[in-house]
Amino acid sequence: MSGNDRHFTCEQINNLSPEDFEKAWNATFSHEIVSSILSKDLRYQDVDIFDHNESLLQIIKAVNGDVAKAGNHRIQDWECGWSQNLNSIQHNNDLLQSITPAYYGKYKVCRWKQSFIKPVNNLFDFNIINIIVEWCFDQYIRGVDAFYEFGCGPGHNLITARHFNKNAEIYGCDWTESSQKIVNEISYITNDKKMFSRKFNFFDIDELFILKPNAAIFTLASLEQTATNYVDFVNYIIKSKPRICIHIEPIAELLDDNNLLDYLSILYFNKRNYLKGFLEFLRSLEQEGKIEILRAQRTYTGSLMIEGHSVVIWRPKQ
Repeated sequence: MSGNDRHFTCEQINNLSPEDFEKAWNATFSHEIVSSILSKDLRYQDVDIFDHNESLLQIIKAVNGDVAKAGNHRIQDWECGWSQNLNSIQHNNDLLQSITPAYYGKYKVCRWKQSFIKPVNNLFDFNIINIIVEWCFDQYIRGVDAFYEFGCGPGHNLITARHFNKNAEIYGCDWTESSQKIVNEISYITNDKKMFSRKFNFFDIDELFILKPNAAIFTLASLEQTATNYVDFVNYIIKSKPRICIHIEPIAELLDDNNLLDYLSILYFNKRNYLKGFLEFLRSLEQEGKIEILRAQRTYTGSLMIEGHSVVIWRPKQ
């Protein structure tokens, strides 16, 4: 039993397999993605009626209570959060552990296929999101010359991007100084001379930041903080004409508001002022002939509060 394992009873332990994800996502994985999934701890137990009801009650109380709302007023919260990761890097020999966001593993249950499950390992949801990221990168970033993560936080996805593309220039873009310092530390520790940090604010687009040709754009649970203030960013990206844009974000349009857990997820999106109408906006741009949407799908995975790992992939018309 590892230090991340929770205490469990002798009830049956299940394990998510590559085939489970392929079926849920209507996908066929490469050998590399299959191997990565098999290497991760994806054990879980089914949730009994008591834990199920307790989980529902937690969400309902949160939806009807006081929670921090997303927006540009929260920059200091994120500055504080990423500074903890920066401090860990400077005092810890384990780089990957140091740059893992602290908000993973907060709850004893996660979401899988519109139900609750109880992971054995408290990094289960972090492992799941890494599978989604690896799946997207495996398909879409291998041939790009530049990779930009906007809202990169502690930079853990930049290391994954480097794994799938050995030669691209990699830019970790974030509005916090602590994040930029982390990216610089990662570049130094890994001796990656083509990894760079850049200050970038979704709420105040720096039009002088010119993106390299043949680029990939990536966001993970960062664009969610903009609520409806993403239009300028999307227009900036369209103007930059990257090769591909990959978003893993909470997308209400892909959930089923006739399903209880999905509906509570949508209510929580609204309560937190998360991303709203983003996919509808992209679809309107596609109808205007400005972009092409390649993929828009839910992954049936998430935390207690939300199913927040939907995948939207698009590209500007060249």
